Amino acid sequence: MTDPLDQLRLRDLMLLEHIAGLGTLRRVAQTLHVTQPAVTQMLHGLERAMGAALVERGRRGVSLTGAGQAALLRLRSARQELEQARLAAQRHGQPMLRLGATPIATLRLLPQAIERLVALAPDVRITLTEAGVHRLWEQLADGRLDAVVGRLPSDAPPLAGLRYERVGEERMVLVVGRQHPLASQARAPRGRHAWQRVLAQCAWVLPPDNGPATQSLREWFSTAGVAVPVPQVVSGAYQASLNMVAKAPLVTLVPETAARMQAEALGLQLLHTSWPPPRVQLVFAAREAHWALVPIASLRTCFPATTPP
Repeated sequence: MTDPLDQLRLRDLMLLEHIAGLGTLRRVAQTLHVTQPAVTQMLHGLERAMGAALVERGRRGVSLTGAGQAALLRLRSARQELEQARLAAQRHGQPMLRLGATPIATLRLLPQAIERLVALAPDVRITLTEAGVHRLWEQLADGRLDAVVGRLPSDAPPLAGLRYERVGEERMVLVVGRQHPLASQARAPRGRHAWQRVLAQCAWVLPPDNGPATQSLREWFSTAGVAVPVPQVVSGAYQASLNMVAKAPLVTLVPETAARMQAEALGLQLLHTSWPPPRVQLVFAAREAHWALVPIASLRTCFPATTPP
């Protein structure tokens, strides 16, 4: 018996992408330069192959069912795999790694690993994408990235089919400019919860995410019964945050490596408060099925330590 999947063409596999984006079969037909009955026939063939209803019709057009959304996620990944297969054939002998990294990973951990990679596997080529945690894990899940270096999402578990291992950590610290009143240890507040009360009155630059360091800071303020400061500036760029702190009486939360790298040039002071600075765990992640591929395996060996998270 013929497998229904064998009857599908590449254009059929991308049909759900068009439906999700355009919302009507008429618009899909116009985009594909075919008739609407032809699109309907393609959809029926795809649903037979998948064994589920992928689209539901409403007053305003069509939309994907839960099964359709799940299938689309995998089909996007399949298309990326096909594209990578084409590139691999064209660049035989030059392994390519599409790597994503969070800003915190690019400060120290990743540059050190790349330094080792250049010496150990000079044929491996890397395309680097720097972005936030959620965007990178989304791109890894749908196949736009081969691997990610950064922290795990704090509000959702990684998707099935991904493998990851711990490769390092980064401590977060509070920083002010040397012109800030708190920069002088002689003026450091004393007494139980004194730091929270003083810092609650300061102007802040904070990152936009709800990562472990930000959560820890909120909990520290709450133990003193003090309202968490509302940041005057929200910034996801560590360098920009440090530049602002150097010029204005602001307090910021950044990785220790970033602060120490710029401390002398910008005139920065790390605050030694009663807040226990958390350590952000960083992982290397890739698809389970790709774990042994040359570019991924080569980079994995270049981190100082790899352990299960």
